[in-house]
Amino acid sequence: MAKINFPYNLQNGKKSNAEHVMANLNVLKDRLNSGLQADNLEEDSVTDDIIGNRTVNQDIADTSANTGKLTQLLSWIVKEIKAIKGTDDWKASASSTLAAVYSALAQKVDKEAGKQLSTEDYTTEEKTKLAGLSNYEHPATHPATMITEDSTHRFATDNEKAAWNGAVSDSHVHSNKTVLDKFTEQEGELRYNSEPIKSDVTLEDVTSLLNAGLATKVDVVEGKGLSTEDF
Repeated sequence: MAKINFPYNLQNGKKSNAEHVMANLNVLKDRLNSGLQADNLEEDSVTDDIIGNRTVNQDIADTSANTGKLTQLLSWIVKEIKAIKGTDDWKASASSTLAAVYSALAQKVDKEAGKQLSTEDYTTEEKTKLAGLSNYEHPATHPATMITEDSTHRFATDNEKAAWNGAVSDSHVHSNKTVLDKFTEQEGELRYNSEPIKSDVTLEDVTSLLNAGLATKVDVVEGKGLSTEDF
C-alpha cells in the first residue's frame, strides 16, 4: 500500500482538532494529485494484480526510447520483435531462426563480378603446370629412334647399302666370259635381215650362257629389292 507520512497522528484515540485533520487531508490530496511515487509506496506493494492488465501496441508510432510508461515500453519492445521476425504479427512464428540463417550463410560464397559457380575444379597443381609451359617449337630434325618400323618402312644401314652395291657388281660374273668376249657390236646385233649372222658362236653356246645367267637371278617381287636380310 501507499505509505503517506501525515503530519499528525490521529490514531489510537488521540485527540485531534479541525486544524490537524485539515493538515492531514491536504497531505493526502497532494499525494493523490502527484501520483504514486517510489518514496510514498511501501516495498512490494505494487503487484500485477494492483497494476492490472496492459495491452501492447505493436504498431506504436512513437520512436523507441529507453524511458517511457509501462505500456509504452512494452509496445516498443514488441514493435522491435515484429521487425526482427519480419512477420505481420509479433506473436507469429518466424520463417527461420537466426541459427538457421547463420548456418545457411556459412554455405555461401561472396559474389564477384564476371564470375560464376563452376564444376571444373582447377587445382593449384594444374595451375603450376600450366604456368611452366612455353610456346612449342617444332625441332628441325628428329632422331631415327623415334620412328617405328614396319614391313614397308625400314631403315638401311651403311653395311646393308654396301652389300647391295657389291651384289650388283658381282651378279654378272660368268664362267664362260671368253665366249661372250667373242661378240663384237656388229656381230652381236640380233636382228632379222636377209643375211645370216656370221659368227662362230653356236646355239649351244647361247643356251648355256642364258642358263648360266638365269642361275644368278631371283624372281622379282613387287616392293622388294636385293638385301642381305629378308625384310
